[in-house]
Amino acid sequence: MRVYAISDIHVDYKKNKDFLKRIVNHGALHGEYTNDVLLVAGDVATRLEDILWALRALASVFMHVFYCPGNHDLWLTPDEKRNKLTSEDKHDKLIAAAQRIGVITEPMRLVTRRGIGVRIIPLFSWYDGTLFFDCGPEEYNAFDICTDFRRCTWRISSQTPTQPQPTKSPKRDTGGTLAKRDTGGTIAKRHGSGTQAKRDTGGTTKIVREMKDVKRDTPASTSSPRVGHSPSPPHWLEKVVEYFHNINKKATMTKFQPRIQKSTHSERRGKVERKEGGGQGRDVVITFSHFLPRKELILNYESSKLVRKKIEWNFSWIAGSGLLDEQLRQFGSQVHVYGHSHRNVDKTIKGVRYISSMMGYPRERQTGKCSFSGLKLVWSDD
Repeated sequence: MRVYAISDIHVDYKKNKDFLKRIVNHGALHGEYTNDVLLVAGDVATRLEDILWALRALASVFMHVFYCPGNHDLWLTPDEKRNKLTSEDKHDKLIAAAQRIGVITEPMRLVTRRGIGVRIIPLFSWYDGTLFFDCGPEEYNAFDICTDFRRCTWRISSQTPTQPQPTKSPKRDTGGTLAKRDTGGTIAKRHGSGTQAKRDTGGTTKIVREMKDVKRDTPASTSSPRVGHSPSPPHWLEKVVEYFHNINKKATMTKFQPRIQKSTHSERRGKVERKEGGGQGRDVVITFSHFLPRKELILNYESSKLVRKKIEWNFSWIAGSGLLDEQLRQFGSQVHVYGHSHRNVDKTIKGVRYISSMMGYPRERQTGKCSFSGLKLVWSDD
């Protein structure tokens, strides 16, 4: 049995959808993946029907497909907003729909034909600013320019009263999708001493231009520079992270192997065992999430310690959460797969191998910013 990974498929783009079709057609033609497992670490698409199309296609050629949603998957469409859905509602709806087509969204223990136990644990998550590090003055506020704050609506965000915004902060039109940002609110606990933003290969940040790949309306107020200003995360972001953290905790601690639907090939090609929570023993443990668990995985983290440059906006604010790394290590993970950053990495840090296999946007592949040639093999019992 082999375990592959992919994320940030973004089948909203025709070129990405065609790329995925080639992967699926290759698997169907050669029967290459019928004994294998695929981890899909989020950002498949925005529309529910597109997400399910992609997951169903992948499930048709793999023994098991595991999935956890990314931020794009939880963006609300105009119809969903009119129906007053929240991103929590969409998350629950998406998970239920994925399970109905045989995609696994909960922890599961597999046993290979060679008798090796493999525990696969999806970790739902969001970002909270805890991966922040400083590499230079920021021209724009990351929490203003990030599309998530216009396309997601969190029920959690309305449960805590917001505080007045600082006088220096320009007014932002969030389109009504979120409660007003609490720039004066509690700042999530920070780890490390520096900041990071996505960078070009030449070292100059071009995020605003890259964000054109995402179909969105940039607020007019982002034209106002905020040089040297470090934003504060909205206080309710911590509650969003805690919401997903508790889902993970419940799924893994109350019963390691929750009830799931078997995939198409499971009965004839894969042996599934149920086991109560407890010690991991000699099993291989593989975790995966959409968001990043450590700041060292962000591009140019090391160089930022030596050189501070003016940047357009700071990706590290919205990269992920340190709680993810705490959780995956509690589970004894040897391999962790993640997505979100559109920069592929394969490195080992303190005994855990961190791997990303992101398709990214078509223009990112064309310019070499996101190198992706196909599915990434992350583990094999050979």
